[in-house]
Amino acid sequence: MKTLRFAALAALLAFVLAPAQAQANTKRTYAKVTQTNPGASTLQMSTVELLRFLVEGTTVGGGAATGPGWTLVEAYSDGVRCMPSDASDVDSLETESAGPVPSGTPGCAGMRGDGSGLSTGDWWVVESADSDTDGLANHFQMMVEYDTTAVWKFWLLPLEDWQVGTATPAAAGTSTPIGAGTALVSFSSFSTAGTMSIVADESVLHVWRDDGAGNVDWMPLGALDGARVAGTPADDRPYIIMDKPDLVGFSTASYRNRLSPVDDATVLTYGYPAVIGQINDDATHATGDDTHLLGVWTVLPAGVYFSDAAHRHFAGFLRYVYTCSKALGSSASGTLDSANFLWMSYGITTTAVCVDWDGITAYP
Repeated sequence: MKTLRFAALAALLAFVLAPAQAQANTKRTYAKVTQTNPGASTLQMSTVELLRFLVEGTTVGGGAATGPGWTLVEAYSDGVRCMPSDASDVDSLETESAGPVPSGTPGCAGMRGDGSGLSTGDWWVVESADSDTDGLANHFQMMVEYDTTAVWKFWLLPLEDWQVGTATPAAAGTSTPIGAGTALVSFSSFSTAGTMSIVADESVLHVWRDDGAGNVDWMPLGALDGARVAGTPADDRPYIIMDKPDLVGFSTASYRNRLSPVDDATVLTYGYPAVIGQINDDATHATGDDTHLLGVWTVLPAGVYFSDAAHRHFAGFLRYVYTCSKALGSSASGTLDSANFLWMSYGITTTAVCVDWDGITAYP
């Protein structure tokens, strides 16, 4: 009997003392949801919808969704700065300082409801969740500004150092923002009818808006797969942002930016797609094989290489995003493999972008 007790105790101790495991990445999809116009622009709805999806897993209409569990850091709306009393609840935003509205009272009402209360210049900051990619549970932060009725602006903060209470989209203060260099990235969208789609997890965001008339912007932001976590130096914050969201496709130009893993200080702006292969529509590829993705519609990994002097390195592979055939055409989109992949090609005539999809939703 003692032997059994000791065995049980040993098993319990082994469980308690075992090293904690990083949270596994789980893909979340918000597939082609119509954006209605709550006031001045459909972008108002998208601004609040994106925030709620990332933080709460709910929608502005009150419906249930499955989000990646990011946390809310700070927001600005109605002329006041707000902090959440519960980082997973947008409705818990409270004003930060005394003034016309006393500190601690509910604030930033524009972030609630359907987004109709938002004013241009309003913004919010969120932080990613624990991930199994970087190995060290490092996070990043992201700032999104409702800049005009047809423009979002994005910043990536790879050191998660947003200065609460002082930083703004016009002045980051001592924060380390990455965008178009250190400037904000303009996501030139639309104010009229259209859809928004999101593919995200604990450390990755892909979001795009589509007006159905060829105006599509796509923001790939966050972690890369295959980073050299155990390298010298360790690449333990492999986070990128694209500075040309209207280019929905792969190009030989350098539109991806990040903070250098060499010193965690130098902003790198020469991030090129390191494409494994580009499949063209020529006589060497069979047609009619697209049902199993072994023919002309082959889906291949897409990496990112940085050529900045003294910082040249292969950073890793895009997560949930692949290259697919040029033969799919340009200025168009659709699904492959029973809607397990969505492909898009706008503003570029080379290989199209394929994104992991939900296996259900038709596109366009």
